Amino acid sequence: MSAFKIETLVALCLLSSIFGIVFATQASEREDQSVELTIYKMSESEWSNKLATFKTLVAAEAATYCTNNAESCGLSTGFLFTSTQVGVYTGPEISSKSLKVSIYLDFPTVFSLSATPSTQFVVNSNTVETIITNIMASLEVALGYQITYIGEEFIGIDPDSEMNKILIPIAFIILFAVIGVAIGLHMWNQRKEKAAKQKLLKEKRSKKSGRVRPIHTLECDSKQSSNLYDSNQAENGAVGKTTMPVPHMQYEDRVSVRTSALPPLPAPEEEKAVRIKSGDEKEQEKKERRRRKREKKRLEKEAAGEEYKEGMESESEKSKSESLGNTLIPVEDDAKA
Repeated sequence: MSAFKIETLVALCLLSSIFGIVFATQASEREDQSVELTIYKMSESEWSNKLATFKTLVAAEAATYCTNNAESCGLSTGFLFTSTQVGVYTGPEISSKSLKVSIYLDFPTVFSLSATPSTQFVVNSNTVETIITNIMASLEVALGYQITYIGEEFIGIDPDSEMNKILIPIAFIILFAVIGVAIGLHMWNQRKEKAAKQKLLKEKRSKKSGRVRPIHTLECDSKQSSNLYDSNQAENGAVGKTTMPVPHMQYEDRVSVRTSALPPLPAPEEEKAVRIKSGDEKEQEKKERRRRKREKKRLEKEAAGEEYKEGMESESEKSKSESLGNTLIPVEDDAKA
């Protein structure tokens, strides 16, 4: 074997070993610096359809972020990233109704590292997480699903829109029902208090209007009083002695002829059933009662005066007849003599 062939073989071995070390180092960095994403309820087929859009959005944000923060990306200056630098290390796989996938971000084809880079071939995982967090809302809109985890950080799950369509109307129905029950109880309580007040007021009015009133007057007529006078005079038997009728006999429980024209007062039972009257009507009733009372007293006085007058007249007539008899008796005796 010639010396040239030997040198060629040695050079090829050195190159292959160098490239092997490079590829081995790049693969290990991709594994170490990859970031796992969890996408809620997304299927593998849907992920495959949306993967190109996902890579485009991540590459655009990486170019913007690394231009403004080159040191954080491990570069000396900003470089242009394309979708080819965004790769999927593992996945997708379904776990607990969610899709999990690990992604990494290679350096651009032409790049220069910073003075103290943490990686040689890929962007570090912390920077990748920051880039994805910055565009998470855009990624969720593009994918049509929610990202619940970025690495180990839990982002959260918003309420399902379909569930909201069910829960929101139910919540409003319950709210209106509670308000309606509260209003109904309040009105029922007010009615109950009002009924209790009206009942108490009626009881007070019934107590005031429930006084016992005579339904007829206790007065005797002039003939009965004269008979009483004659009977008393006969019992006494004394000539020339004036005897007045007993006062309490004038109020015998008999209907008065003189007051029969006046309308009778209503009975207590009838008066309770009378509607509630106004203040003017009550005042008018009081005046009417006072008028009737005065009329009754006046009639009683007139009746007593007439009885007394009749008694005096009858007494005077009897005394005159007796005196006349006494004067006639001696004349008859003188005639006989």
